[in-house]
This record gives sequence, C-alpha cells and structure tokens, in this order.
Amino acid sequence: MTKRSDIERVLDLWLDDGPTHVPDRVFDEAVAAVYRAPQRSPWRLRWRNLTVNTRLLAASIAVLAVVAVVGVGLYALRPTDNTATTPTPTPTVTPEVTSAPTSSACQPSEPGCRGALASGIHFSDQLVTPLRYSVPEGWRKELDVPGALNLVANGTTPETFIAVWPDWQIMSQSDCANRPEEGLGRGVSDLVTFLVDHPGLVASPPEAVVLGGLPGIVLDIRRDEAWTGPCPNAVNLFTHQGTINDIGWQDVSGSRVNRLWLLDGPDGHVTNVAIEAPNDEAFDAFAEIATPVIESIVFTDKSSCVDGSPCIGRLLPGAHRTWSPFSQPFAYVVPDGWKNIFNTAHGYVVQPADETQKGGGRGIYVFLDLQASNQAACTRSSQPGVGRTREDLVAWLTSLPDLSISDPVNVEVGGLSGVTYDLRALGSGPVCGSGDYMLWFADDPNFWWGMTPGNPERHFVLDRPDGGTVFIIVTAPEADFDGFVEAAMPIVESFAFSS
Repeated sequence: MTKRSDIERVLDLWLDDGPTHVPDRVFDEAVAAVYRAPQRSPWRLRWRNLTVNTRLLAASIAVLAVVAVVGVGLYALRPTDNTATTPTPTPTVTPEVTSAPTSSACQPSEPGCRGALASGIHFSDQLVTPLRYSVPEGWRKELDVPGALNLVANGTTPETFIAVWPDWQIMSQSDCANRPEEGLGRGVSDLVTFLVDHPGLVASPPEAVVLGGLPGIVLDIRRDEAWTGPCPNAVNLFTHQGTINDIGWQDVSGSRVNRLWLLDGPDGHVTNVAIEAPNDEAFDAFAEIATPVIESIVFTDKSSCVDGSPCIGRLLPGAHRTWSPFSQPFAYVVPDGWKNIFNTAHGYVVQPADETQKGGGRGIYVFLDLQASNQAACTRSSQPGVGRTREDLVAWLTSLPDLSISDPVNVEVGGLSGVTYDLRALGSGPVCGSGDYMLWFADDPNFWWGMTPGNPERHFVLDRPDGGTVFIIVTAPEADFDGFVEAAMPIVESFAFSS
C-alpha cells in the first residue's frame, strides 16, 4: 500500500495549489439507470510483476508518466446485491480498432445518439458534468445518463472501456449493500484517502493532475488478492445512492485493473474519469488507444454548439457549418470564444462570445443578395438605376457622399471570387430615424443594413454561381477595428462555400 505520508504529501500539494472550479453548469434531471459505468483514462501507469501478495509489492510500483491516469471498472445491468463470484479468466486480446461506416455512425451534431461514433468531436448528452471529447473511427458510445458516460473501442477485450462518473460517494464497507458509507466525505481528498488506505486494495502512488481544465488526483488500483470480505473477490468503491439518486455503483473485482482520475468538478461534484480492463495485458493494450481520447476531454458548457448542429449560441472551437434556412451553405472554423446569433434565409452572424450588442457591434455578418437602398426615400426599396451584380453594387457604393472607401482589391473566399475594401461613414447620410447611414436591404422585409460614423467595416462582395452575391461584413468600433479584423480574418479565410 502507499504510505500515509505519501498520500498526505500529494494531497497537501494539490490543496495548496488551490483547485479551481469551472463555471456553473446547468444540470440535467437525474435519470434512474442500473449500471457500473466505464470512463476514460488519459495517460499510462503500468503494473509490473504483481504476484499473489500484491499488497507487499505496492510500494515498488513505478509511475511511468508524470501525469498518469487510473483505470476504473464498470458492469452494465448489474443487480444491486453485488456479491461477487470468481470470474472466468478472459483471454487477452490486443485491441484492433475497426472502423464503423461514417454514414451509419452517430455524427458530432447528434449528441443524443448511441452506438458507433463518427470520427470527430462529440458531446455527452446527459452527463451531470458537461464535457466534449474526440474519437477516431472505431469507437462507440454505449451509455450516456446523468451518472455515467461509457465509451468502448471495437475489437477490444470484453469489459474494457473508458468511463466518466460524476458525484460518487463511498459505498458501504460493512456489507455488500448499494448504499453510502456513513460519516465519510465526498471530496477528492476523501475519495483518494479511502482508496490508498483500504486494506483490500493495492494503489499506485497518487499524482496531482489536470484534465480537461479540472484539477485532481490520478492513481491505479486493483483488488488485493488476499482480500476476503465482506464481499468475496470484490471491494466496494463508490455509489450514486444519495447523490444523483440512481442505482449506479462501482467496485473492483477479480484481477481487473482500474485507473481512476478523481477531479475537482463544478459545484463540489467530484468527476471520476477512468479506464478499466480485466487484466494487466488488456489494460496496457487498451491504454495505447484510449490515451488520445482521454487527452481530448474538455469539460465545458452544455450550451455550446457542436459542429453542424442547428444551434444558436456559443460555438465549440473547431469546424462548423451553416444550416437551413440560410440558403448559401458554407463551412467555417472558429477558435474558442465565439458564438452565432442569427440565422435566416438571407443572413448568418458570428460574434465574439462576450459581445452583448445584438443588432450590430463586433461581428462577422454574412448576407445574401443585398440591394442598394433608396437614398431619397425612407422606405425599403431599391435605389433606381442600380443593378444587383457585384460590379453594380460596388460602383454605386463608391459614388455615395459622406463615405470613405478604400480601393477595391480582387479576392477569393471559400471558392467564390469578388473584391474587398474598407468602408467608413464620414457623415450620417439618409438616416430615416434610425441613426444609421442606410445602405442595403434584402428581400426579407425585416432586414436592412446601415452604418454609423465611428464603426468602420471591411466588406467582401463575392459572386455566387447562380448570379447572386454574398456580402461578408466585418465590423467593430474604430478603436477596436484593426485588432478585431486581425482576429476575424482567420475565420473568414476558413470559409468554404458549397452548392
């Protein structure tokens, strides 16, 4: 066993650093489910030469990575009377991840889907502690409820998996009942101390870690082969009874190897990320392919929009696509800190996540088939004599008084050709009570576009294959304009228009 002084040293270091919490989450209602849930494990710790009396050898277990992960066990549909029996040895199988056809797999935009997962970023749909993760082809999601997320790779040894369990409580140690042990705490330090001090467990030296933005402790555990009770061949670990209030629970039995990553989650919810395998060989082999999945985990807001989802709100960093009703599809890529706020047949808008102004302000505005606004009347009607081609619209714009426009430069964006220029309003122009210099309107009767002095714009006017136009307008207050354009241009340059 790990010495008491060792665990106290590690926990003291972790507590002295001051574990931080991610922002408050919106938690789903609890769902009753019978499971022992698997969870993910990032890095590797190997168990070497563990023979019959493994407790006596625990002090010599080597930590092979500075940041290590622990394996944890899960069984599905296990009865609450968890009296263990000696398991039949499972043959070791080297994991061979086979690909599932992408067309039939769960897509990143389908967080509620169960089964084979397409390669890319995915979400938990139900988990109390929201997160996202990335998988290559060949993985599937078997469970996603408030208390458990289970991921399995094709071709691996049975009962080998990644799992995430939030909000565990220490399970009864006096009998085999699925209930909390009275008088024991629920924090990271409580759970780790319980594991390393338990006479029925062999634990590796705990390591302080950070995973997906959450600080915590990681360690490997297994059952001491000399352990005899109160549950034969098993040690009770954790339960959701009294927390999420489903009947999920976890123990470690037989020769199973568990890697547990106990993380200080939001609002006091300890989140356990884990790998579990039936034996040493299966664990080592599975850790090779599970590590990249574990390292991709990010604990995040459930309100974030995933790639391709019909979602208005904060965008996950990465690739996204427009959706109906916007009628000129395109894909784009954003870093962290952006949101989409507007999607109609003629317009699509992306802004910084901290932008509070809805009807303008800093942003990237994409509009289709704009028309020159009548400068002599305060009605949404076309300026007489001005066509709707790119050449017509740019020529008309350069002729307007009280506007400063830079020389148009030929450009290609996302496969469409056109021009770009910077525009500033020097005077108010025909304001029509709006305070803006009215420039454009669309066939949508609720849509028009104007600009005010002090808010310059960069325009991209592009030709559509059907003869229409795409306007991309990047705008910000004068004091922020240059910096915002620098931040926005990689997003604009990532645009890829499709038919």
